Amino acid sequence: MSVLQGLKVLQVGPGLGAAVCGRLFADVGADANCFEPARDTPLAEHLNNGKPSLTALPKSMDIVVLEGGPAALTENGWGVAAMRRRYPDAAIVALSPYGQTGPDADKPATDLTLFCASAIARCLTGQVDDLSEAPVRAVGEQSAFIGGLAAACAGMHA
Repeated sequence: MSVLQGLKVLQVGPGLGAAVCGRLFADVGADANCFEPARDTPLAEHLNNGKPSLTALPKSMDIVVLEGGPAALTENGWGVAAMRRRYPDAAIVALSPYGQTGPDADKPATDLTLFCASAIARCLTGQVDDLSEAPVRAVGEQSAFIGGLAAACAGMHA
């Protein structure tokens, strides 16, 4: 018997953070499904491997994982409010660089900007003495993995 057997998780959209979250749920036995997942890179293919890709949104879910700013999610019909109406009993877990509300909610971000804004860059690379130097980017999609892990923890606590 798996730890989360019977828990229905829906991962919506192509975000890598959502894919990490969905992968973590699937790895501990949840019934994790994808709706419009990314499969355009080896990393995305790995994270979404073994999770069925749905062509329509299912009728019910226990946890819904979204990724993106509020404008992008709403534009695709996946906004937090729309998902709450569609799945009133589900926990909605939304990953976004700067939250779903506030002045920076739709501000664009990259792995590097999030890596530096979160202070992880300073923890790993140390104090920057010359601000004219280009920032150092760690290998991989650090923000996606950290965000996906945090989202999975939040979803399990919901």
